[in-house]
Amino acid sequence: MERKDERLFAVGREGLPSLPGMMLATLNALRAIGGSGSIQEIADEVVELESISEEEQAFPHKDGRSTRLDYYLAWARTYLKRGGAVDNSARGVWTLTDKGEKITGLDETKAIYEQVQSEERERARRKRQARKDAGAPEPKGNEAFAFDDDDPVPDVELSDDWRSELLTALRSMDPSAFERLAQRLLREAGSSGSRCAARPATAASMASASCA
Repeated sequence: MERKDERLFAVGREGLPSLPGMMLATLNALRAIGGSGSIQEIADEVVELESISEEEQAFPHKDGRSTRLDYYLAWARTYLKRGGAVDNSARGVWTLTDKGEKITGLDETKAIYEQVQSEERERARRKRQARKDAGAPEPKGNEAFAFDDDDPVPDVELSDDWRSELLTALRSMDPSAFERLAQRLLREAGSSGSRCAARPATAASMASASCA
């Protein structure tokens, strides 16, 4: 694919890059490599098409596990998938959909961006209302997974880290409600008479472990 003089996005040491621009660059990269590819293949093609410098590629993300470029490209893929423009297999291969193949302009990726933002705001509103109805305290920090220019981006991808979501919900529960939930889960699992029933339950254990 022929390079353009004007870049779709820029990655700095701080601040948020243009997500719609990264989304379009991701689609362009997928088209250039034949319509499908691994995360690394897509990232390499984005770097080539956008003439991203080695300095930009090396900026570390605050999570300490990835670069800022890789982190925000992951957000771009997630938004594109939510918008039906790409799909991915269990083997980590990302593929253009018929819809994604037809997207060639920023207006179209901006529309997907706004659509997902709107869905996530509504999702967060429903969660707040459900918590309020249950008398649970409000969690600290940004609970919405939406990419927002006014807030730090949370260190998880959309809807993929279900353990983090579960832990957040469990840790926000009233202790007595948490204990009742733990007892109910143990009864339903048939463990009321085992040594597991006497073991204190924690949010982490409920999210990631089972009793023997």
